[in-house]
Amino acid sequence: MNYSNQYLNLGKRVLVLELIIAIVFIGAITIITNNTNSALSALFGGVLVISSTLVYFYVAFRKGVIANSNIALKRHKIAMILKFSTNVLGFALILSLFKDCNFIIFIAAYVITLSGYWLSLIKK
Repeated sequence: MNYSNQYLNLGKRVLVLELIIAIVFIGAITIITNNTNSALSALFGGVLVISSTLVYFYVAFRKGVIANSNIALKRHKIAMILKFSTNVLGFALILSLFKDCNFIIFIAAYVITLSGYWLSLIKK
């Protein structure tokens, strides 16, 4: 496997694992609480993580992997800033527009889905 495919496969693995974790958590919250607001709160927490991860991978790897370390670092920095901005904007929008948001479940879904990012990095 060449260097470029290694990073693309890592990106796919991160997204797939985050998606699986989000779906399982949303399903569990829906079954346990039987409450639409709780289910939507979990959904929004998971979607926020997945969308910010998509932004990162799009910006960092949209033109493939670059051998020049300065350009690669610049892309990574821009991607991280945009990922952070996506998270801040997402939190602001969700919490301002969804007044019935169950904040504890929203944050739990966010953190648990985000754990998929770290879990996929340690998995070989």
